[in-house]
Amino acid sequence: MMKSRGMSLVECVIAIFFLLTGLAVVTALFHTTYQRKVQAGQRSEAALLAHRRLTEIQEWARGSGAAYNFDDWSSLADQTMSYPESPTFSIRTRSAPRQLFSPSSQLESSYPAGQQRVMAASAYTVEVTVTWGSNGRYRLVSVVADPARRITPVVNGTFTNPVGPGQTAVFTTTINDEFGNRVSDIFVDWQMVSMGGIGSWQSIDRDGATARLVTGTGTAGQCRVEASVRYDGVTTRVASGVMDLTP
Repeated sequence: MMKSRGMSLVECVIAIFFLLTGLAVVTALFHTTYQRKVQAGQRSEAALLAHRRLTEIQEWARGSGAAYNFDDWSSLADQTMSYPESPTFSIRTRSAPRQLFSPSSQLESSYPAGQQRVMAASAYTVEVTVTWGSNGRYRLVSVVADPARRITPVVNGTFTNPVGPGQTAVFTTTINDEFGNRVSDIFVDWQMVSMGGIGSWQSIDRDGATARLVTGTGTAGQCRVEASVRYDGVTTRVASGVMDLTP
């Protein structure tokens, strides 16, 4: 029988080289896996912080009464903060008005500027950016809308009874919520209701902000103006005072 031969020095060196190479590769893989795990954890925490901050802003925007905040976004125009429990994450919040059109931008684009039905104060674009470390970054963008409220429209008219023939009366609306806060970006439709007297529309703004009525000639009687306000899916009709017309 042949005796088993021991490993030579060269074979030992080669074996040790391959062993160390394998160990280095395994160590690098473990290190990469650990780094990816840490990065994934940091990104998940950043996402949770961004959604938490956005939820806070949405709750803030839904305030009502004395806590109504939607008409003043100055504090959130560009703000940077961090939570005490996550001090290594910096959270930057930026907001800007989001211009909307009614019923749509495609339909309103056919009208010149100044005649389009623009909703300029009903929504804001909110961007929350969370940064950490040297290059960690998570960005979340959403649109926050003005919360629906109970409204009370009032018609304002510039006339004094009795109204003579050929006179122009200007009508506008004031729309507030139940707490007295102004509600903007609401479009109004107008109609004249005859009660023996007549008038005709001289002009009505496309958004219904202002309507001008010219009283008729040679017909005595009364008339009034009604405004139709549609908000949150509900149409509310409100009338002006009665106009006493002289022939």
